[in-house]
Amino acid sequence: MICTRADGTNDLDVCYFNNTRCDKIYPKIEPIKFVFDQTVFELKSEGFLKDDINHVEETNADIPACVVDIRSGKDKDHPDDRRFLMGNTFLKNFYSVYDYDWQNIKLGVNIHSKKIAKAYYYKKKGW
Repeated sequence: MICTRADGTNDLDVCYFNNTRCDKIYPKIEPIKFVFDQTVFELKSEGFLKDDINHVEETNADIPACVVDIRSGKDKDHPDDRRFLMGNTFLKNFYSVYDYDWQNIKLGVNIHSKKIAKAYYYKKKGW
């Protein structure tokens, strides 16, 4: 895996598997899991890896790359917190409802993503 750095910083930017198509990587990568409140949201590698092309200027060649479609992010108000930007990766796999009247966000698995995404109750000891 190759990871680039954001310009002028030591922060990770884009990570990818060079000269590799994603279908070769999918079975080797564990699903990512994140917890909101008491729910675990899980996404298989097919949901966060995407095929792309790296264009090499010196050779004028296009080389396949499998890109991790999640980025690290910074919050200027909380500089020590670890944050990740999922954007379309999250939005296309999970259904979200923003209820402004009740100040709630509700999340569920997108019906078209049932094979790669799931949500379930987080069972922590002592709950």
